[in-house]
Amino acid sequence: MPNFARFFSKSTFLRITSVSLTYGMTNETHVDFQWRNSLQSNPSFQQISLTPKWRTKAGHILWENLPIRRKTNIIMRAAEVKLTVEHQLPVLLYESYPMKIQIKNCENVDIHSATLTCTCSTSDDNSQTSDDTFLSYSITDSNTETTAHLCSMTFEKIKKDAEIDQDLYVRCNTNRSRDITIRLSYERLNLHCMKEIIIQLAVVNPFSIQFQTMGMMMEPLASLRAQEPFILMIDTKCTSTIPITIVSSSFKPSQFVISECAIESQVDNIQLKLDEVVTEGFCLRTQSIAAPIVQNLLVGEYSLYWKRSSHPHIPELCTTFSLSDFNVEQQQVYIEVTIPNHVPLQEPFQINYRIHNRSNIVHEYKVNLEQINLIVAVSGSTITSLLVPPHSSSDVSYTLVATLCGFVQLPKFKLSMIRPQSQEVDESIDKTLPTHIFVVPSSKNE
Repeated sequence: MPNFARFFSKSTFLRITSVSLTYGMTNETHVDFQWRNSLQSNPSFQQISLTPKWRTKAGHILWENLPIRRKTNIIMRAAEVKLTVEHQLPVLLYESYPMKIQIKNCENVDIHSATLTCTCSTSDDNSQTSDDTFLSYSITDSNTETTAHLCSMTFEKIKKDAEIDQDLYVRCNTNRSRDITIRLSYERLNLHCMKEIIIQLAVVNPFSIQFQTMGMMMEPLASLRAQEPFILMIDTKCTSTIPITIVSSSFKPSQFVISECAIESQVDNIQLKLDEVVTEGFCLRTQSIAAPIVQNLLVGEYSLYWKRSSHPHIPELCTTFSLSDFNVEQQQVYIEVTIPNHVPLQEPFQINYRIHNRSNIVHEYKVNLEQINLIVAVSGSTITSLLVPPHSSSDVSYTLVATLCGFVQLPKFKLSMIRPQSQEVDESIDKTLPTHIFVVPSSKNE
């Protein structure tokens, strides 16, 4: 800063009412220093270029030799380098966004001790901090939990006409916009030379998750039933304009849920484009509950391992979702059905109905297998009564014969309460029973 006091006598006072400092222009790098005194409220500033004797001495500005003018321009030497950045927007939330910085030495000599600095600044006026962005020159550093919105490195020598590629990785922890400033600076002819570019980044969510529960007949469930199996369906929809790869998935049941079979990922190495959806399902069963209804039960945690498809060398990311907004009801009666996947034509097959009594008293039921048509005939008696002790189960089996190939309708299974008369069987239990079976030609008829 120039020393203005030395240009005035002790009896003269200068009151500076306004100071403005502007750094940088579109076509050249310079500093504009403007000031106003109390005697001239709105002076007209004229841009005055410096003469060589004021400009430098051994690469430094001689502030003492500068004339006192209301506007003073200090011109710096432009950096003779070509600075470009290759990247593919948008940025995916939480990923290590890859950027390739390309530096070409256009000086007629080698460049020594060049410093590459990358900084982050927000584009959102309502958020002035950058502590949710991490910049690094390697993937290993970017996987740490700390955040830093500045990183710097030094090139000892950039040879004449040489080109250097440097990777930069940006991890954004919020989906607001931000600017990345990339600056290369060095000394040349005892002057500070600098070249910089600003990259605007738009951050988006890579995918959205939607889950629903279904019964064993694929009917939607408004609530889960305790100790009864259900299917958890999870839909993953790509919301990014660039493709993503679902590497794998995992599901960890909570202590209130058990798995009916081995839990394995069903979405390994699947590439998704914008608005494409991939679905997987898990067969689960809730544990018994003490109360008639339990709200907001935690079913488990679902994790997706994913990454950007265009850069397979970047490590995959893991995003975990907690599945907790489930209601569970305790039903007094539950019917478990054992039925073949398909049956041969005109050959007998069996269907077994196991009736569970989850109450504290004995239940007596009337069981009826209602014949709807002659396509599937029932062998033997279709009406019977069944006594089921508390917290126990009893079986009833039927032998049937199909007389027509195809997807045919089964006889309707009806269950009604005999004792106690004050209770009734929930009609919603009918939705959990199979209604059709697939009949194939018999091998005996071939």
